[in-house]
Amino acid sequence: MKRRTAWSWLVACLCTVSAWGGEIRIAGSDLLGEAWAQAIRECAVRHRAELRLHLDGSRSGWKDVLAGRADLGVVSFATEAETVPDEFERLPLAYHVITAAARPELALQSLSIEQLAVVFGDRTEKTPWAGHLWLGDSDHTAELVRGLLLSGHALHATVRWHRSAPELQATLPGTPAIVLLPGLDTGKLELRPLALQRTADEAGVLPMPESVHAGTYPLRLPVWLVFRRVATPALFPCLRLLLSDESAAALTRARLVPVPRAARQEAVFAVEARIAQTQK
Repeated sequence: MKRRTAWSWLVACLCTVSAWGGEIRIAGSDLLGEAWAQAIRECAVRHRAELRLHLDGSRSGWKDVLAGRADLGVVSFATEAETVPDEFERLPLAYHVITAAARPELALQSLSIEQLAVVFGDRTEKTPWAGHLWLGDSDHTAELVRGLLLSGHALHATVRWHRSAPELQATLPGTPAIVLLPGLDTGKLELRPLALQRTADEAGVLPMPESVHAGTYPLRLPVWLVFRRVATPALFPCLRLLLSDESAAALTRARLVPVPRAARQEAVFAVEARIAQTQK
């Protein structure tokens, strides 16, 4: 229920799309969760909106956009370096982020990605830290950890998984432990975020909205809005709403990290200017 509430404003936006000129077909990531998808379906039925939704995964969603079977993709790509054809536009919507954290009394400020992978991966090396994974209300935290940290490999059998904060907190006192969790909010868990180093020689970077957006914090997965440039005028009202402050707040409650406000506003203004230019 909490996740559905988090996306309620976004759902309301999407369900008004039909008033902007016919059916909008949206395809993309299944990492946003079934609660979001179900809320959109129910809202579409209530408002008789012409909305077709397929959230079977980013790969299949992107194929649907490429083939013209979808108007708007909400997708993540396998690598951040992956590009889209010139006839397509893509705008960053938000980021899946994995934060490494520890109890305040643990004398550890930063560690490298390699050290973190040793704690959570299928390792042969010894590590002084126990690995804990806090899932919260996300069904995809472990999948993100495998993809962002472990190159798709399995989590080590000794990693402990937790869904409730009290359960996690009860297991940590007295043990040198590192916790991985989705999003940036560590306060409710009484944990301190750790700075991460891409290599042992680089300075550590703390997980913050600015470092996530800039790409200096390593454990992030962008979520993109992808669409054909020629469809921009028809999609613009939906794009503007998806990049609004209300949408950003909903993304934050869903434990994603929205693109910073200034960058979202800049993206909206740029799209609007391009539309105006093409209509002269």
